[in-house]
Amino acid sequence: MCFDTLLRALGLAYIGCLIATPVPAHEVRAGELVIVHPYTIEPDSETATAADVYMTIRNTSDRADRLLSVSSPMAAVALSQLPGRAAQPASAGGHSNLEIAPKSDTRLGPQGAHVALSGLKAPLYGYAGFALLLTFEKAGTVELDVLVEER
Repeated sequence: MCFDTLLRALGLAYIGCLIATPVPAHEVRAGELVIVHPYTIEPDSETATAADVYMTIRNTSDRADRLLSVSSPMAAVALSQLPGRAAQPASAGGHSNLEIAPKSDTRLGPQGAHVALSGLKAPLYGYAGFALLLTFEKAGTVELDVLVEER
């Protein structure tokens, strides 16, 4: 009986270690910028032609940066959507007007600025991914793997 109790305790300790093990963050570094967890939500329909992409852009520099362009082989058009404004091509006029402030996090989320993709070339399924290219004024171009989160 003592042996059973010991095995049970070791099993519970093992499970506790698995639960407490940190999961590596989904992030990419581009110069002084760190792009954290780029993702989209799986559309309601396989025939959806648009999707929004969200992420956090962390600027570790003392200087601001600016998002210049967005593109993806998954979509015909990639737009930067700023809150309270119509969607605009991220390269319109050379700038998307999305400034990445120094020493701060810029959240691109459902209620704020985000990337809007249109003309999707294939259905987006949960747990899949696709490439997204962001070009910044100072940090240069970075390729992200956007995760499609299940609805």
